[in-house]
Amino acid sequence: MAWAVTSANHENTRRNPVPYHQREAAIERFSVLAGLRSVVVPVFDTAETDRFAEVTLKNVAATAGWS
Repeated sequence: MAWAVTSANHENTRRNPVPYHQREAAIERFSVLAGLRSVVVPVFDTAETDRFAEVTLKNVAATAGWS
């Protein structure tokens, strides 16, 4: 299972008060407790594009080592 953590490059804002590393740690703890094999992948905010989904999936695959 892949967990895509969006806005990984933002923290301490009203919309995103928790930094990426804390969200990653919480997901990893949950995965261990639930017995899930998973990887946590940061997704950084990018410029608006019609290819957002395609670009995001390619970045997740590359970061997770699936490409």
